[in-house]
Amino acid sequence: MTNYDDQETVGRNSAGAPDTNDLYRQLFENAQVGLYRSKLDGSAFLMVNQKLAEMFGYSVEEMMSMPSSVLWADQRERDEMVRQIRSSGSLSNFEVRIRAKNGEVLTLLASVKIWPDRGYLEGTAIDITKFKQAEQEYRESTEMWQFIVENSPDYITLLDFDFTVRYINKTVRLSSKTDILGQPVLRYIDEESLPQVRDVLERVRRTGQRDRYEAKIRLPDGSCRFYETRVAQLIRSGKVESLILSSSDVTARKQAEEDLRKFKAISDNARYGSAIADMTGHLVYVNEAFAAMHGYSPRELAGKHLSIFHTPEQMAAVNEFNDTLVLKGGLVGVEVGHVRADGTVFPTLMNGAVIRDDQGAPQFLSATAVDITERKYTDDLLAQTTEQLKIEREALERKNVALSEILAQIDKDKNSLKQRIVTNIEKTIIPTLLRLKETAPPVQRRNFELLGKDLLEITSPFLDVIRTTQARLTPREMETCRMIKNGMSSKEIAQLLKLSAVTVHKYREKIRNKLGLAGKKVNLRVFLESIGEVE
Repeated sequence: MTNYDDQETVGRNSAGAPDTNDLYRQLFENAQVGLYRSKLDGSAFLMVNQKLAEMFGYSVEEMMSMPSSVLWADQRERDEMVRQIRSSGSLSNFEVRIRAKNGEVLTLLASVKIWPDRGYLEGTAIDITKFKQAEQEYRESTEMWQFIVENSPDYITLLDFDFTVRYINKTVRLSSKTDILGQPVLRYIDEESLPQVRDVLERVRRTGQRDRYEAKIRLPDGSCRFYETRVAQLIRSGKVESLILSSSDVTARKQAEEDLRKFKAISDNARYGSAIADMTGHLVYVNEAFAAMHGYSPRELAGKHLSIFHTPEQMAAVNEFNDTLVLKGGLVGVEVGHVRADGTVFPTLMNGAVIRDDQGAPQFLSATAVDITERKYTDDLLAQTTEQLKIEREALERKNVALSEILAQIDKDKNSLKQRIVTNIEKTIIPTLLRLKETAPPVQRRNFELLGKDLLEITSPFLDVIRTTQARLTPREMETCRMIKNGMSSKEIAQLLKLSAVTVHKYREKIRNKLGLAGKKVNLRVFLESIGEVE
């Protein structure tokens, strides 16, 4: 970067050219890359151009008033940069992370030079944040697709237009990628499949239309496997680069189809019904169980149409079953209605499979059937029982609701009765007790006072709770409990009961033991009051 402080003023020549210092300053101010000069210790900017300020979201004035070091996302990165610059004098095209005014961390490509004798750095900066983000997204996308391809259960192969293997994601156990790459893919195709494979590859290469084939593949050990392969053109940036093949191992399926062609689908002695019909619906095989289920013998059914087993109304479901069977290749556990020779309709549970030829075309429909009349009867009975239980449960729930309402009314009536009792006591008995208390001797006044409190608490659950939960309390102990609950001291209790204070103290200890309060810091009166509050 040009050191403006050291530029001599050239002045203007006879042609009126601007002096060199002004020219460099204009270049500095209008540059499309960030330019700056800052103190070596990071305490301040000495010069900042407009582009750098815009890059960080500040004005030039704001940046000139702040320490340059605060912009670094990680101060350790700046320390390392200064260390390297001191060693080499300058750094070019290295990445730094700067925090913009809005808090966003920017990645810059910077070049810096040090002027140690003058104590400052100067350099250039280009914002490559979006480029780095795009680079990261591309790398992640590439890694994702690579992972998907490499771990695909199918064999993914790229072919050049001469059908040589450019790429394959995996190989069978007896081969390696090194053995296959660069080799013609047709060399691995068995002779009987070779014409079809060549035709499909050439047609896709020529027309761009996707296609598929099934082929027998020869393995290095001489064995063969069958693969179903989908073929398409690989186009990138509008240009056809290669052919892409996706192959699935269908050896097990082909072997099953071979077995179906060689042997009967189901043993003649099976306990469940089995039958095979051609694609027009005419029977070519029926076992004894299937025939007997419908009231026939196998000989009677030879060549008959499968509609003999169904009513006209059932045939719509039968045709749908067969269409779905051809489409999917197999069905399991489908309920289908049948009819016997005597006209009796009954339900069956059917499984089905399609028997295909070497080219994959459906040739026969194989089906098994089990009479589920008894099971349907049981299911219907269970459904009826379940519905009845539901009705009974709903009735019971209604009764529970009614019972809850009755109990709630009883509680309400009980509380109302308690309130009336207390009200009557307050109006009729308490006034008399108060008059008796006023005329009674001093020693009896406390008894009248306690009697009034007991009468007012006649509906309290206190005594019931004490009696039912702590049945071991004696009548004297229960009387003592009532006095303690009413706030009387041991001395007052002793005077009223004509006992010694020591005896009352022993009562208190027995009561605490029986109530489970021995050794606990629980006030006996507070505990007894809490019992009285229970409803």
